[in-house]
Amino acid sequence: LDPLLTAAVLFQGWMTEGERAVLHAWCRALIERGRASAREWPGTTTNNWHPKRLKVRALGALVAGDAAALAEARAEAEAYVAASLRADGTSVDLEERDALSYHSGGLRPLVRLAAILEPSHPGLYG
Repeated sequence: LDPLLTAAVLFQGWMTEGERAVLHAWCRALIERGRASAREWPGTTTNNWHPKRLKVRALGALVAGDAAALAEARAEAEAYVAASLRADGTSVDLEERDALSYHSGGLRPLVRLAAILEPSHPGLYG
């Protein structure tokens, strides 16, 4: 979904008002589905599923212009980092699964999420 949502951020200015309304409603549903997934699977909020969910939620919020959902994604990302990443560079994923693919699978979406949440992002907070 990352490329699709990124394209939506970039091209929604060329959409009609009706098309944007449909897109924004879909993005709000995507955000809510991400929230529900975390509630339904609470054990995944410290593994690599969660930053992937947060990335999609943040992109959906960016498309929909939902500053509250962006702030929520930022707060949850900070909580994820505090709970899941260790000072020595390891993570809950590495400890539980002993696999670098799971470990890096949690780090890559965090890097993308950091770029999405960057306050100087054009149009994001202003």
